[in-house]
Amino acid sequence: MVDLSLDPISRIEGHLGIHVKVENGEYMDSKVEVSMFRGFENLLKGKELHLAPNITAKICGVCGATHTLVSTEALEMASGLYPSERAIAFRNVAYSLADIMYNNVTVTYLFQSINYSYVIRRYFIH
Repeated sequence: MVDLSLDPISRIEGHLGIHVKVENGEYMDSKVEVSMFRGFENLLKGKELHLAPNITAKICGVCGATHTLVSTEALEMASGLYPSERAIAFRNVAYSLADIMYNNVTVTYLFQSINYSYVIRRYFIH
């Protein structure tokens, strides 16, 4: 049995860990752990509730769409108001597009391309 532990995963701000168990080449179990308190709740104390999605979107430079969606869902749950299935489907499409357009570009060019910068650099510097 192999226990693989990646903690912290440093390219995502160092607060997430993943633990995976593999037995005889087959996936058995995994756990994701958040090991750092971010304190979003503290930043929202005393603020008007309707501002939460806008404020949380700006807390992290990478995950704006995710924090907006999750804070919106938290407000819905706290108030007992839930959108229709059609509204949820529309929101999921909008979130997916935001994630693709912003997060994937950010991750690719700011986090992953660093790994290839030496290979690219040698072609441009003589």
